[in-house]
Amino acid sequence: MNRVNYPLMIHITAEIDAEVKNVDCDQPNQQCEIDQESLKRILQQSLDQETELLRTYTTTSEQIHQNEELKIRLQNFAEGNAKRSRQLMDELKALN
Repeated sequence: MNRVNYPLMIHITAEIDAEVKNVDCDQPNQQCEIDQESLKRILQQSLDQETELLRTYTTTSEQIHQNEELKIRLQNFAEGNAKRSRQLMDELKALN
């Protein structure tokens, strides 16, 4: 059974938090724009998370036979992840 790699997700989330904290828009005269490389890195990390969740939800839903409602909800989650993955890919492509 595939499981979400939570330590990896926590690590990636911490990296994204660090990237975002480099930009402090609450201070006067501070630049509030994230640099291009940081943005690409954040979007790629988000894409990796969405893809992992997509795989997990899909695999899990395929293994459920006694609870059709849960199976459908997991499939819907996977579809949402697929949509966000496509959107993130489009954004990354536009940045290149």
